[in-house]
Amino acid sequence: MNEGDLVEKIAWEFNLSEAETHRIIEFALEEMSKDLMVGERVYFRDFGALHKEQRQQRRVKHPETGEWLTIPEHYTVDFRPSEALEERVNEVGEENGN
Repeated sequence: MNEGDLVEKIAWEFNLSEAETHRIIEFALEEMSKDLMVGERVYFRDFGALHKEQRQQRRVKHPETGEWLTIPEHYTVDFRPSEALEERVNEVGEENGN
C-alpha cells in the first residue's frame, strides 16, 4: 500500500474527497514528525510505536571498493510493533500457508 491507496480507501470509507483526505493525512504525518523531532514517542494502540533513536558514529567497509568510511552519529526512527499487530500479521501468514 502506498499513500495514494490509503487516501482512496479513507476517502471512500468516510465519504470525503481525496483532496480533503490527503490534507488530513499530511497534517497527521506533520504532527507526528514534530513530536519525533523533540524526542516524543508516537504510539498507536494495537499497532505500534515510533520513537527517535540515536545511532553512534561507526566505521564501515565499502563493499565494492574495500575503502573504510565513517558514518557520523545521527538519529533515526525506530518502529516497535504491538503484540496485537504481530499476532494479526502471523494469523494472515498462517491462513496463506506462509
